[in-house]
Amino acid sequence: MIKMLKNLAKHSIIYGSGTLLSKLLGFILLPIYTRFLTPADYGILSLLVITGSIFAIIAKGGLGSALFREVIYQESDESTVVSTAFYFLLGESLLFFGVLIIFSLNISNLIFGTAEYAYLLKLIFLTRLLEVFKVIVLAKLRIREQSKLYATLSVLNFSIGALLNIYFIVNLRKGVEGLLIAGLITAGIFAVVSLMLIRRDLKPSFSISILNRMLHFGVPLIPAGLSSLLMTSADRYFLQHFSTTTEVGLYSIGYKIGLIMNLIVQSVQLAWPAHMFAIAKEPDAEQKFSKMLTYYLVVFGFIGLVLSVWAREVLTIMTTPKFYAAYTVVPLIL
Repeated sequence: MIKMLKNLAKHSIIYGSGTLLSKLLGFILLPIYTRFLTPADYGILSLLVITGSIFAIIAKGGLGSALFREVIYQESDESTVVSTAFYFLLGESLLFFGVLIIFSLNISNLIFGTAEYAYLLKLIFLTRLLEVFKVIVLAKLRIREQSKLYATLSVLNFSIGALLNIYFIVNLRKGVEGLLIAGLITAGIFAVVSLMLIRRDLKPSFSISILNRMLHFGVPLIPAGLSSLLMTSADRYFLQHFSTTTEVGLYSIGYKIGLIMNLIVQSVQLAWPAHMFAIAKEPDAEQKFSKMLTYYLVVFGFIGLVLSVWAREVLTIMTTPKFYAAYTVVPLIL
């Protein structure tokens, strides 16, 4: 048990170092965002990103987790699983996001009450299309517990994204459009790197039986993923409908501070599946799961308390006066 905990902690820290940098991009660049974007701009950006994330969950079909189960639990040939998942995602995602791009005007009217943001929606849809394929390579690295390579890729992704964001928002003064273009370029670079990493696993092989098992396991995760995202993000749509994009922007800044907790949690979640399926086969699996949950809740409960107490100071340091009021929502989000 102790050995398992140490191994989980080690991979969690390594996964977290890369993942936190990647996910914290928006937080680390807050001092720049809040000086070159208005609260309304930040509200628009938040709604666009959430909309893209909703459709990305549907497009991925839960295949990241399903790939784990198929290789570790079902002990299927890894190359066949990777090839099957890749070819399916390629065809399905091109069709899915292609339809979304065609109807971007309608989606813009639905969310913002105007077609003005259709172009920005197309940018976010193209970005999410390119990001779909990294599901496979990241799952592959986690299956093999190549956490250092995983972290390296995350740091590389963060560095490129940060530089491009600064260039487009500070040098070119492109605002929200510039941030989305920077994200699209970053996603394109990472998509190329992902293809290079899995190219040896790709072969002219497609297993219907493996795909059926993966979809049978993964598709039910879509409602769970959507429910989780909407539970934490649908408030932005309500604010947009009943208030203004300025209020959405202020709330999103406060939410960004609270999101730190989720990013820390995700570092554990990335390392956990490789251990979870292995433990599930052991006779004392229930006892081990319950102990892990106890330790988990104690540690993260304390972290949440610390972040709540220091939220106002963090916003004072990271943002400008027009965003300070956002601190009031941080404890609730945490």
